[in-house]
Amino acid sequence: MKRLVLLFLLLISLVSCGTRDINTVSNVRKVKVGISTNELKYLLGEPKNISIETDYEKWTYTYDVNKVVINCFDVYIVNDKVESFTSR
Repeated sequence: MKRLVLLFLLLISLVSCGTRDINTVSNVRKVKVGISTNELKYLLGEPKNISIETDYEKWTYTYDVNKVVINCFDVYIVNDKVESFTSR
């Protein structure tokens, strides 16, 4: 129940900030393992940060409302394809 209330409050805050944030959250849900980096950029745009490791790249996206971070989304890239992703 507590999770549902938090989700509802998050959605209300996104709606009040305009359609761009809603489309971004909607596009995050479209990210799937195996899509190309070009598809990822099409869905989410350029990442805020890219960390290059030996075996993978980590692309970090952050979404904020009024300068307050509400979500971080990390995407792990191997051979120019999405290998995995996490939200924090």
